Amino acid sequence: MLVVSDLWARYGNGDWVLKGLSLSLKDGEVGLVIGDTGSGKTTLVRALAGVIHLTGGSAKGIIKVNDVELSSVKPRERSRLIGVLYQDPAIHFTYPRVDEDLELTAVENDVEVKDLLNTAGLSNEVLGRLVTELSMGQLQRLAIAKLVTRGVKVIVMDEPLAHLDQDAVELLAALIRRIKRNNVSVLMLEHRYEYIINSVDKILQLNNGKLSELSNISGLHRRRYIIRSMSNN
Repeated sequence: MLVVSDLWARYGNGDWVLKGLSLSLKDGEVGLVIGDTGSGKTTLVRALAGVIHLTGGSAKGIIKVNDVELSSVKPRERSRLIGVLYQDPAIHFTYPRVDEDLELTAVENDVEVKDLLNTAGLSNEVLGRLVTELSMGQLQRLAIAKLVTRGVKVIVMDEPLAHLDQDAVELLAALIRRIKRNNVSVLMLEHRYEYIINSVDKILQLNNGKLSELSNISGLHRRRYIIRSMSNN
């Protein structure tokens, strides 16, 4: 379960980008955050991941995963509670060869490589390849498998559909449905939401530094102008 209360974030001494933002996700719930370019989605990802300071930013507020306040734990423990699927999934890999990288993850988490492949929905065929030879969709699904194997309770996905074709989107949606059944919560920040709408439990709009929940989920993939009109009100 993810609970965010009164979250503020900014860069340097500039204006606040996030302004008292709050949200919550139950175990196994998928939330979709939408918003215009520059609305603060990337800042939200950085604040949740605890890395906003690396880009000259700062954040204050309460972020809890399963009743554990993240500001009270060390980075390693935090990474076992909440994980981020970044726009470039290659950064989730340590070794250039897929088999070497997955073997490391397997040893660290007392599982077998085949368990990681099963979670990702991939075959042994990828093991003899370089990370750079995999498609964007394959990299994403393996990165998510690594996060799930690590035991994270929440996964934040930063525009995961940006570089996927329709087949890869459907495979990602299937993976999200599988990890939902394991009570992993997902917070997705995405522009191409119409392709994933059937896998979403709630939609949140980020506007002027705050989130508001949209109740009219049905039909959003057919009527994107609804979202645009709401953002102008």
